[in-house]
Amino acid sequence: MACAKVVENDREKMERERELEKGSYS
Repeated sequence: MACAKVVENDREKMERERELEKGSYS
């Protein structure tokens, strides 16, 4: 269960970083 939570957090972090990159480029 803890592992799944970590994976979820990583996915959210990656998505957030991707959005930040998109925003900084535009």
